[in-house]
Amino acid sequence: MRARQIPYDEAIKEMFTKTRGLAPRDHIIDLETYEAISEVLMCHCIYISTYIQLLNKYINFIKRASALKNERNLMIKFVKKLRFLNNYYYFKELICIPKGLQYSQFTLLNTHFAELAHDIPELQTQKDAIAEEISSLLAKGNRAADETVGNCLTRIISQNCKLLEIIELTNFMVNSSLKQEILSKTLNEKLVLTKEFIDSMSHVYCIFVKFNQWMVECLNLNRVHGNLDIELLELVLKNELNQNINIQVSEEDDLLLQGVDQCKTLKDFNSLAWEWCEVVRNLLRDFDTKIESVLNNESSNSKDNHASGHIQNDERDVLERSQRSVSLSSSTEELENHKPLNIPKRNVSNKRSMSNKRHSSINNKNTSRNSSFY
Repeated sequence: MRARQIPYDEAIKEMFTKTRGLAPRDHIIDLETYEAISEVLMCHCIYISTYIQLLNKYINFIKRASALKNERNLMIKFVKKLRFLNNYYYFKELICIPKGLQYSQFTLLNTHFAELAHDIPELQTQKDAIAEEISSLLAKGNRAADETVGNCLTRIISQNCKLLEIIELTNFMVNSSLKQEILSKTLNEKLVLTKEFIDSMSHVYCIFVKFNQWMVECLNLNRVHGNLDIELLELVLKNELNQNINIQVSEEDDLLLQGVDQCKTLKDFNSLAWEWCEVVRNLLRDFDTKIESVLNNESSNSKDNHASGHIQNDERDVLERSQRSVSLSSSTEELENHKPLNIPKRNVSNKRSMSNKRHSSINNKNTSRNSSFY
C-alpha cells in the first residue's frame, strides 16, 4: 500500500494542529528536526574520527620505544572500540523511518551490518540512498507516527553517554597511567604529551559533555532510568552541593554547572542545535590542527616514522565521504579559519551560586547553518 503524499505546507499545518500544546520532545520528527539531529550525529562521528587519528598517530609516535609494546596494544584496543561505536553514528542510526520507506532498505544497515562491514563503499552507498529518501519522504509530509523527538534523542544521547565514558577512560589512560609508564620505562619526556595538548583534549571532552547535557535539559528528557547520566556531571554537581568539599573535578567545572533553559518550541531547539554543531565543528577543526602540529612534528624527528602495522588509518576517507551527505542539508559557505569558541547558551552569570546556575534567560541568536567540512 502506497503512503499518501500531501504537500509539505499542508503537512506542516496539519502537524501544527495535532501538536499544539505539546512539549517539543513530544513532537513527531519533521524535516527540519531530522536535518538538525543528523548534524548532531555527524559532529559526534567527527569527534570519534578525530580522536582515532590522535591515537593512531600517538601509537606510531611511541613505536620507537620497544619497551612500550603492551601500552601500544592497549591503545589499539581503544581504537577498535571507538571504530565500533562510530559505526552507529555513521551507518546504523537512521533517526526515523517515515511511512513509505521499505523495510528491506534499512535492515541492510542494521540486521546484516556484520555481514557487509567488509564492504564500506557499499554500505556508504546504501546509507546515502536511504538518507536521501528519508529526507524526500519527510518533505512530502510522511512521518514516522511512533517516533517522537524525545524518543529519538533519548536513544542517541544514551549512545553518546557510552561514547563519552570510553573517551574519558582513554584520556585518563593517555594522560596519566600511560604517561607514568613511559617515563618509568624509557625516561624520555619527549614521548609524553605536553600539558597544553592534554588540556585541549580535556576541553574538547567537556564541551561534548555540555553539549549532551544541553540536549537533555533543554527538552527535559526522561532520566529516571539512568541511561542519560554522565559521571563527570554527577561528580561536579556533588562537589558543588557538598559545602565541606572544595575539589575541582575539571578545568571546566564552571561551564558544566551553568544552567540550561528549556526550549519552548521545536524551532528553538533546531536553531540552537545547529549553533551548537557549528561550535563543536570549529573546536574539532582547531583540535585536529593541534594534533597535526604536535604529533607530526615530533614524528618527523623519529628514526622510525612508518605507519603502525596494527592500525589502518581510514578515518580520513570516512570524513571525506561524509562531506557529501552533510552538504545536502547545509550551506556551502566556508567556515572561518579561526572563529572563537562561542558556546550557545542563555545569559548566565559567572558566579557559582546555585541560584544563578540553574536559571538563565533566552538569548535569541541567529545561527548560520554552515556545515563545511575541515
